[in-house]
Amino acid sequence: MRDNRYMAGLGTVLLFIGFYCLKAALQKKQVAGKENEHHPTTISKRSKLIWLLAGVVALAGGAALIVKALK
Repeated sequence: MRDNRYMAGLGTVLLFIGFYCLKAALQKKQVAGKENEHHPTTISKRSKLIWLLAGVVALAGGAALIVKALK
C-alpha cells in the first residue's frame, strides 16, 4: 500500500510540473506598460520546444504512474 501512495503522489507532482511547463511554453508575449510588468518577455523557439517536450514527458509520466498505482 505504501508503494502505491508513493507512486500516486509522484505522479501528481509530475502532472503539476507538466501543466506548469506547458503553461510556460504556450504563454503569449506580455505587453510592457501593465501595472506589474515593466519589461516585455519573449521566449525563443528553442526554449518553447524544450518546455513543450518537458511538459509532455512529465504529463505522460505522471499519468502512467497514477494509472499504475490504481491497478
